[in-house]
Amino acid sequence: MKDERLKNLEKQRDDHVTKIFWAGLQIAGLFALPMVVAILIGLQLGGNAKWIALPIAFVFSWILVIRYFNRVSKKMKRIDADIAALRTELDIKTPKQSFDDEQDSL
Repeated sequence: MKDERLKNLEKQRDDHVTKIFWAGLQIAGLFALPMVVAILIGLQLGGNAKWIALPIAFVFSWILVIRYFNRVSKKMKRIDADIAALRTELDIKTPKQSFDDEQDSL
């Protein structure tokens, strides 16, 4: 019983680390791609164009990151609503969230 629970927890941890890794790469790409495009446009236009294009790319990157966050947030809210509906349907009480244990482990 404990062995199965330990394996389950280790799998959850590994899945979480993998998701964080891929999210980090996606966010890095959201900054890198506009930056590369800005540099190429700046080099093509010459002069001070790259110094104008880089801040625009930076702002555009943040807009993309915020949209990415909002998309993930909406997905999580939809999943939470589905879980709450299923718990209500099955007459299971929703556990109260407590982050005290997580603070101790940090």
